[in-house]
Amino acid sequence: MLRRGHSTSNEVSTTLPAASSSFVLLSEAVEIYLEQKEKGCPITFRRAAERACGYVIDACSDKHLDVYTKADANAFRDALISRGLAGSGLTRVFGIVRAVINFAASEQGLSLTNPFAGDYYDRAAGVPAHDALAPNEDEEYENNTRKLSL
Repeated sequence: MLRRGHSTSNEVSTTLPAASSSFVLLSEAVEIYLEQKEKGCPITFRRAAERACGYVIDACSDKHLDVYTKADANAFRDALISRGLAGSGLTRVFGIVRAVINFAASEQGLSLTNPFAGDYYDRAAGVPAHDALAPNEDEEYENNTRKLSL
């Protein structure tokens, strides 16, 4: 499912990751994460992790975890925005990517500053506003709810 060795024209860096890195590739990090975390979870858990990290690989290529930079994270954010993801979708995808990277680094006994943490984007962008109930609608709702519970 992951895009190993996939290359796009949107890549931030065309240089290959250093072969001497002690960190795993992002595609390997996903497998480490899923081997430990997916037990007892629905198939959507696997799909979400593979999809989110696949988006990173599409935007920035499959690199060793310590090779990713803030520029990569920004390019990833911009790629997601250009796909039309709402702010809530960006939050979800970034959360998954951060979790995979942090978990894999921890499992390998290595520490790193996650470049996908603290990236700015408008979390409300593309999210429809929910109108608050008018005071009389709120009372009507409560009265109907009480009637149903009796």
